[in-house]
Amino acid sequence: MNIGNAWSAWKGLDRQQKEFLREKQEEATLRLDEWIPHLAKIVKFDREADSIRKFLGWTGGLCLPAGIAIAIFAESAIPLVICIFGLGLLVSLWRLSKIDVPNGLNSFLLPFLVLLREETKPDAAVTLKLDLRGFDADDKLLSKNGPSSLVTSLYKDSWFSGSTLLADGASLEWDITDLVRQRRRRKTNARGKTKTKTKTKARRTFDIHLNVRGKDYAIKANPPELDDEIRQKIKQGEKRSEIRIRTQSVSTDPTVAPDVDELVEAIASAYRNLTAPAEERPTA
Repeated sequence: MNIGNAWSAWKGLDRQQKEFLREKQEEATLRLDEWIPHLAKIVKFDREADSIRKFLGWTGGLCLPAGIAIAIFAESAIPLVICIFGLGLLVSLWRLSKIDVPNGLNSFLLPFLVLLREETKPDAAVTLKLDLRGFDADDKLLSKNGPSSLVTSLYKDSWFSGSTLLADGASLEWDITDLVRQRRRRKTNARGKTKTKTKTKARRTFDIHLNVRGKDYAIKANPPELDDEIRQKIKQGEKRSEIRIRTQSVSTDPTVAPDVDELVEAIASAYRNLTAPAEERPTA
């Protein structure tokens, strides 16, 4: 833990980056050489803050019981000071947790943008819409029903979408949405003690929309076979053709970010339907 590094990282953030830490949302159009350092600075601060949050949690959690234990054996102001100190640490932890961002920003979003940079022109604009508030934000709730002992909630969380123009002239759009079903069961035993168990299941959907120019690509006469979890729709035109890909996966923990390869593979599935135009294909 290094408070100085965390403070330095915080001071290095601009107003927009600090706003993102508070709101966990951002929608803008920037070049990738602007997006990547913009998000990298946020990740750097969050990494430093994580070590401080861990210290505050452990130390604050130990100070309160320690102060109470000492108060049993010692009649002095020391236990009260220890308890107040521990309470102050926990309050600091709560405030610092308000600007915590999911680790998926570092493990998924940034690596994908780095890969995307290799497929775009240096000056290409990339529009991103990020919503990392979590699936259970109030405005993401679709339905909630059942008795108080068994409540089932359904959430729709579209947390990462974007669009850009690739170096080959194709336009790419993507969207990742989690449909989350959460069941909260409450039981009261014979002694009157109530326990609550929560089970969560998420269906994660990757939607890809690839629009290519007819002079650059043609649709294959026999598209490759798809896995059961992949759906596609192809619309061929003389000037432009469109390919829509949808892939899905199931997870019991929607807070865990997907692997970058899942999104890359969905985009690759769209390109597997393409070939060079007839006039450009090499002759035998």
